[in-house]
Amino acid sequence: MSIGIKVQIDFSAFSEALDALGDKHFRAAGMIAVNDTLRQANKAAVSAIAKAGSIKVADVRKRLRAIKATRENLTGILRASKYALPLVAFSARQVKAGVTAREWGQRRTYKGAFIATMKTGHRGVFKRVGDDRLPIRQLWGPGVGHVMRAPDVRADLEALIRERLPINLKRQIERRLRVISGKAKLSAASQRKLR
Repeated sequence: MSIGIKVQIDFSAFSEALDALGDKHFRAAGMIAVNDTLRQANKAAVSAIAKAGSIKVADVRKRLRAIKATRENLTGILRASKYALPLVAFSARQVKAGVTAREWGQRRTYKGAFIATMKTGHRGVFKRVGDDRLPIRQLWGPGVGHVMRAPDVRADLEALIRERLPINLKRQIERRLRVISGKAKLSAASQRKLR
């Protein structure tokens, strides 16, 4: 299970282009436009999520996935993992009182917690359950999907998609019309990609 944002084309706004290009070329232009917009949204999402949740950019990239549009399905989806990240990923530091970690832009202290490396090599922030040495439990921070669901982050991404998709689609439609009318001089390899 994951959290996602969709990138879709509103066909009613582009009926003239659909008539001028024909279904095959319009779908090809739409696919490229949706995938360009998806790539732009992915880039913006990485930086917005990393900043809002105080998560390393590399950790965000690993947990975001772009499902590209095809000619048959002109919908792209940006998916984020719903699973929480280990607290050690949030710049965790051992202090006298326990462990401090930076979540949501603020450093917080977890009293009685400690940083340890397990026999498997996994490094994490742990806390004892009860007064005995064992058992211990690992502490977790927010996940990429949780941060992506935050109203301000989601609103920014949806606004970017609403802004960029019509621009990208218009550019691709104009490009297709130039190719069809023969005004564009393309290499043989580029022409094969358009078919």
